[in-house]
Amino acid sequence: MLIKKGCLWSLSVILCLTACKNDEPEQNKVQTQIKETDRPKASPVRTQSEEGDCANFDFSPYILQNGKLDLSIQMRVLRDKAKVYPSAEAQQPNKTLLAFSTPLRHKEELSDKRIKVATEGHDEPLGWVSLNDLLCTNRPIINPKKGLEKKFYIKTEIQQREQGKPSAFINAYPIPAEQCYDKCRQLSRFTMYFIVDQEKDWYLLADDYHITRPLVGWVRKTDGYLWDTAYGLRPRDDLEYKGNVGAECVYQSLDNAIKKHRCMPVLGGKSWYQDAVRIPLLDIVDRNGHHIPPKNFADKKGDQKTFYKVALAMPGIGVTKDFKITPQTLGEPSIEEGLASMKFIDVFFLIDGTATMQPVIDMIRGKKGAPGIVQNIANTLQKSPDFKDSKIRFGFRVYRDSYAGPNNLGEGLPLRAEHCEELPENYLKKNRQHFQDKIAKVQASVDDKGQDDYPENLFGGLKKVLNRDLRSCERHTKLLFVIGDHGYDKKMLNMKKLQPHLKKLKQGRLVTFFIQMPNKANTAKTPDAYNRAYQLYCTQGDKFLQAVLKGKKNRSKDDYLIRLQDKAGSSSPKGTPCAQWKTIPFNKLENHILKGIRGFSKSSLLSELAVDLRGGAALKTLIEQLRQKHTDVPGLFWEFLEEGNCKTLGKQCDESVSDITFEGYIPVTDNISLDVWMTANQLLDFKQNLLQIFKGLHTQSSSNQRDQIVSAIAESLKIRLMKPEIEPDDTYADYIQRKGGLPVSSNSLLLSYKPEQLENENEVPDCELDRLAVLATNKEEMLSIIYEGKYRPHFKTKQYPKNTCTKASENGKRIPFISGRISKKRLGDDDSYHYDHNRETKTIYWVPQEYLP
Repeated sequence: MLIKKGCLWSLSVILCLTACKNDEPEQNKVQTQIKETDRPKASPVRTQSEEGDCANFDFSPYILQNGKLDLSIQMRVLRDKAKVYPSAEAQQPNKTLLAFSTPLRHKEELSDKRIKVATEGHDEPLGWVSLNDLLCTNRPIINPKKGLEKKFYIKTEIQQREQGKPSAFINAYPIPAEQCYDKCRQLSRFTMYFIVDQEKDWYLLADDYHITRPLVGWVRKTDGYLWDTAYGLRPRDDLEYKGNVGAECVYQSLDNAIKKHRCMPVLGGKSWYQDAVRIPLLDIVDRNGHHIPPKNFADKKGDQKTFYKVALAMPGIGVTKDFKITPQTLGEPSIEEGLASMKFIDVFFLIDGTATMQPVIDMIRGKKGAPGIVQNIANTLQKSPDFKDSKIRFGFRVYRDSYAGPNNLGEGLPLRAEHCEELPENYLKKNRQHFQDKIAKVQASVDDKGQDDYPENLFGGLKKVLNRDLRSCERHTKLLFVIGDHGYDKKMLNMKKLQPHLKKLKQGRLVTFFIQMPNKANTAKTPDAYNRAYQLYCTQGDKFLQAVLKGKKNRSKDDYLIRLQDKAGSSSPKGTPCAQWKTIPFNKLENHILKGIRGFSKSSLLSELAVDLRGGAALKTLIEQLRQKHTDVPGLFWEFLEEGNCKTLGKQCDESVSDITFEGYIPVTDNISLDVWMTANQLLDFKQNLLQIFKGLHTQSSSNQRDQIVSAIAESLKIRLMKPEIEPDDTYADYIQRKGGLPVSSNSLLLSYKPEQLENENEVPDCELDRLAVLATNKEEMLSIIYEGKYRPHFKTKQYPKNTCTKASENGKRIPFISGRISKKRLGDDDSYHYDHNRETKTIYWVPQEYLP
């Protein structure tokens, strides 16, 4: 049999997918790394269990021949006060009780009912914990009938908040029972959560798709709306009414929807592309409220007998007569961007490079067998779950005195405007190595004693740091450690000239630590001159810090002005500027620097805060609560937190937010767009893999060749989705969604066939297979444009001529023909309009269903 030109390549793609499994072109792997965060290395394959606890997890594929467990997975405690036992069979537990959501790692040993664990970042085992008390999934549980993740919207009481009364809220408990143990979260916003476990009448909720933040808690199933479809609604973006943005009606009862009584307008327009929110579709119903399968309602649009059943919310502060539902009224506060930026830390060292500073330079750069201070800090923070998501980069500048000429400010590693919004780990590793390479070449001056008059070019160094070295990535927190012993040379610079440069950085988050070396006046040739310059450092450091803290509520200098001491050093006389500084031993310098960095980079705290803010809690209330819990965090951090987020949160800065939630009904018409919620990974699976399989449908009239292609498709899908073979009664859409967990268009043309139909040329002739192959190619091109985020596919369609492929099935006759090429157009006037939205470590898309296979 002959295969049409170009079809051998298509068939080879199918066979490669069958044989090569997960092999991908190198350029696709690079693209995947940009947006994919939901495939952790060596993570187990997600099962379709409706429970996420470890008792329902299949460990058998990960048990080695020696009986040890070989599995990379983070577990979490799913009920508060979980017991820890000294052995797998012990009857009496230890005194240790584990708090809800505590992250744990297994220690390779497993029994039928318990697993040996250690806390995250520690090697020492805690003991054995019941599998029923631990969560073994890092993603949402699946509805086995639909193959899609279970998601949940909080349903608060239908009441408006009155002056002086608390807002309505739902408790999220640390156990599946109404017991708070002072650890309940109060949820009062119409917010989407992911269901990661369920137990009788309870759901366990997580805030993110790939669990990285603390678990939210257990809520009753009746406290919200289960959203286990992938569909969200919005009025069309080109909807207009009398020259303005048009609207569609939502009604609070099915009866009102039928009678078109009491319309609540939902605005259309392009603003929906600026928010990661849609109206969640709960069901499609007829006039009697009976369910209609999505694939059966495609021809019912506009018949006034079919309705979308949806979940909606309005602000709990009451609404006016002119109130309209928009993505902004439905949306959550924009907290992610502000909090995420606080996880990005720029640590910079400004170091005196004169002879007395050699011990500090050695400490910072390290030596053979003893890592330097930067590597030690990175290693320490990486081991702690509190700093797992912190992104820290390092730089330095060396200053000397004017006698050093051009080199008095020459050595350094400025922090450049690179990867400001992401700081990927490979970039951070290169930054640490670059720091190490650069600092290794720095040597303290050896001829100071012959030319030095003691004052150094401190403020020259400060000017360069403020004006250049620390200026990039303005939204990062800037931690500046100034380490020296003597003040600045007045001939080179003065404080007044430094103010404009300082003002620029103060608009962000600048924290400055002045650290002074031990006083060595007793070994100086001219002790009086030495002491004058030594006191100048303290005077000038104090003035600089005052300027940094000006306008701040937290002006305490205790932790920011530090004087080092050693046994051989001299003390500063009482009443002198340096005598006011806090003193610590020289050998504690690294610990003090680490303490300063830890105080401003605790990512676990920010993750915890994000969960509560999304639930509706007031920022200032949360800050007061967290200050009591995190006593190691300085007051300046909390001030940065409030300053950087109150403007975005608006009223939620001072008071909790409560939404009025309700079920509504929207008539099914062409004015409503149906969008599909999917992760970047799911979109890539469609674009790069599954559509490639169906592009191989080009064929001619050989039943043997047709059988081979259909079998290759079935085998490829089985391997790609890692699921059992497709059932005889399943269409490809049923199989891909229910077994593979990939959202499929409700009226899919490409995937609405059963394998037996494609095998039978009397049901699906060769010309129809060719149309499907062309459709797969077109869909792949559309999804490539969608994946870019900021563009929509633009094309013209028409029907194939009626005198062609006359024996096509009814489905085949509906396949459109795309005339001309598929181009792309911007979604809006600027980059704020896009299909993709970031949610913590996850990129999700709202894809219009007409572009899906």
